[in-house]
Amino acid sequence: MRLRHQEESHHVDMTPMLDIVFIMLIFFIVTTSFVKESSVELLKSSRNHQENIIEEKSAVLVIQIDELDGISVAGQMTDIDALQARIEGWKANKRNPTIIVKVHENTSTQGVLSAMDAARSAKIEQVSVTLES
Repeated sequence: MRLRHQEESHHVDMTPMLDIVFIMLIFFIVTTSFVKESSVELLKSSRNHQENIIEEKSAVLVIQIDELDGISVAGQMTDIDALQARIEGWKANKRNPTIIVKVHENTSTQGVLSAMDAARSAKIEQVSVTLES
């Protein structure tokens, strides 16, 4: 009696797995929420342009932040905790007060945001940020 050796084909059908992968891909694409990142764009402007802005507006307060996050309001050094009180005292008799925050290019983001938050907390609507060269 002879034994017949049958060669069995060990072939794996990949079609069901590919179907599942494509279904999962479609599921993830449909359920993904796309986040739109917001940012603040800082433009370097010339010193003459900044001086013209300050001269045109009578109710302008300049807040300067140096590279070590030191804050000066109208040329006088102040602390971040006292900044809102200084702004509120300054805006007492002003119509349409405007604040210009001049920042050094190495200033931390937290320092800039803290100054802008203090201005917004003092109910100043017009706050602009300029980058010192």
